[in-house]
Amino acid sequence: MDFELDGRGCRAEEIGRASGPRPLLVMLSDDGEEWADIKKRILPEIREGRCRPFVMASFSVTDWSGEFSPWPFTEDSGRVYAGNADKTLDFVRNSLIPALKERFELTGETYIAGYSLAGLAALYGCCSGGFDGCACCSGSVWYPGWTEYLSGHLPGGRVYLSLGKKEERTRHPLMSKVGDCMRECCRIITHSGGEATLFMEPGNHFYDVPGRLSRGVAWLIAAGNDGPEGTE
Repeated sequence: MDFELDGRGCRAEEIGRASGPRPLLVMLSDDGEEWADIKKRILPEIREGRCRPFVMASFSVTDWSGEFSPWPFTEDSGRVYAGNADKTLDFVRNSLIPALKERFELTGETYIAGYSLAGLAALYGCCSGGFDGCACCSGSVWYPGWTEYLSGHLPGGRVYLSLGKKEERTRHPLMSKVGDCMRECCRIITHSGGEATLFMEPGNHFYDVPGRLSRGVAWLIAAGNDGPEGTE
């Protein structure tokens, strides 16, 4: 289902068959090929009972660096991050989710997932409220001030973190810190009594993006005793 909302192109689809309400997963990406690949990878997980059927939704993004960054920052190279993630998440909470509730039968569970800077935005959204968990895949947790923010704004739901084993080998002075920062994020959450897992993936930042996202989604929406059963 494609529709427009507040000037953004939106997409939503039921992933897997179910006879009752489904959880909602908001994917912070509007890449159609990536969407199709994630769906292809997640359907076997649903068929084999490891993941519940769910509704997946996404929306268009025009300024990746601006719309997914939590606060303003300018790199030495001149790249500008406008810090508009709050506005993006307000759209998700106050416009997209209510619209989806009118279109689909939902359980009330709402998860958010993203990759790279969108992964950081997903974790930021889980910290600021309104979500039952997030998948922060290869998230930009090197972002200046992030771990300090996380220490004072713990996420309220389940957190899936992943990172490519080669990602911290970069010569970029900020991004080379991503491994230490990701491990620190997991430590902060778990030591505070929260639920988090950190999965180290093969490859660099650009390796198997749909696979990393689909594994995060499957972990978030894992089949459980209270979850609805379904098959493709």
